[in-house]
Amino acid sequence: MNLNRCVRGRLGLVSLVALFGACTALNSVGDGGTTGTGGTTGTAGTIGSAGHDGGTDAGGHGGTGAGGTVGSAGSTGAGGETGVAGTTGHGGATGTAGTTGTGGVTGTGGTTGAAGTTGSGGTTGSAGTGGPVCGNGVKEAGEQCDLGTASNTGAYGGCNSDCTLAAHCGDGVVNGSEACDKGTASNTGAYGGCNSNCTLAPYCGDGAINGSEVCDNGSANNLGAYGGCNSNCTLAAHCGDGVVNGSEACDNGTANNNGAYNGCNSNCTLAGRCGDGIVNGPEACDNGASNGTTVGACNPACSGTVAVKHIVVNNSNVLPGLAFTGISGADAICASDIGSGYKAFLVDGMNRVATVSPFRGDGQVGWVVKKYTQYVNASNQVVWTTDASALLGVTNASPGTLGAGIAPDTGNGAWTGMAEDYTSGLDCVHWTANTTTDRAYGTNTAATSVGATFPSNGGSSDCASYARRLICVEQ
Repeated sequence: MNLNRCVRGRLGLVSLVALFGACTALNSVGDGGTTGTGGTTGTAGTIGSAGHDGGTDAGGHGGTGAGGTVGSAGSTGAGGETGVAGTTGHGGATGTAGTTGTGGVTGTGGTTGAAGTTGSGGTTGSAGTGGPVCGNGVKEAGEQCDLGTASNTGAYGGCNSDCTLAAHCGDGVVNGSEACDKGTASNTGAYGGCNSNCTLAPYCGDGAINGSEVCDNGSANNLGAYGGCNSNCTLAAHCGDGVVNGSEACDNGTANNNGAYNGCNSNCTLAGRCGDGIVNGPEACDNGASNGTTVGACNPACSGTVAVKHIVVNNSNVLPGLAFTGISGADAICASDIGSGYKAFLVDGMNRVATVSPFRGDGQVGWVVKKYTQYVNASNQVVWTTDASALLGVTNASPGTLGAGIAPDTGNGAWTGMAEDYTSGLDCVHWTANTTTDRAYGTNTAATSVGATFPSNGGSSDCASYARRLICVEQ
């Protein structure tokens, strides 16, 4: 510092002489301040304040300010403290040199600016605050989360190091301890879906009946075993489903498993029936396993015991519409010639029908042959033992061969009105016509080949020229 600069201070003339030496010393110290310690000596500036010599003070600080400008020596902070000493007024104004401290915006220098709340210098410090800082533990604009640098580890349910959400329930990806995750919008707890906490919503296999399920024994037990549950939570085969399965003896469905005769019990065992050894329902007898078609046995329908009946021919040839008229006329001849308990083996398609379907025995009307009955001829030879169809020579709708002819010794022809399959056929206009233009089917009473020669020999005779016998059946 030179003398002229020292004289330009605020000191009076009297003080000038007294402090001349001091100014010279201060000038030397100021240069030392350039080394940085001069800032500390700045307390001497306080002395200058005491002298109140504006000239000297301003001179002192003017020099010092310039010194601070040199190579950021003022940035040593302590030099800035000298600026506080300059609170003596205009020294602060000189602090606009401290505005040069905006160069201190390079970091902590800005902090120094805040200390010197020299107006906008501090504002420059706040500019140093910048945008959001990921890791400061505060969720700021643009961040999804911020737990602090130490906790932003990307752990499930937490925060990533870049302040984005780590894996969590609702992100649509199954992770962590989640059982499911369809995304927040879809984790609604709907059946078969996912709950809001990423646990499974009710579903088939959870052991509880819900949704549209009719059963649910749990995934490990929904195996489709009889009486159990299928893998899709529908009932497996069970008593009442209308299908005989498992250990069932019968199954007509829950509504029909009512224990009715010849039906099924509610536990899918057989209800009372023919063959159970108990007489029940409409049964006349029931010997269980002994039921059969031998004479004297309880028949397979439990309608009675198997009886023996005779089937024979009447005494003479007769013409329809002349010797007899209609079925009732034929029955009267049999009753007259053989006995009151006999009727004619004859059909007319109306009053007497043996079968509608070939060999079935269905649609019978006034039929004279009985079910489960053994028929013998006049010589007591077994002709046939009938089954449920009540047709001679037929078993389970299949034609066979008679055990003996009805009249094997005579071979007489007989009227029947039946085709070879027992269906109704030509019958002399229901046995009322006696003309050569009307015809009727007949059979050879010695024939035994059912379906070929019995009950028709394949031909027909006119109703006036060919007299035939009647076959009479014991009732």
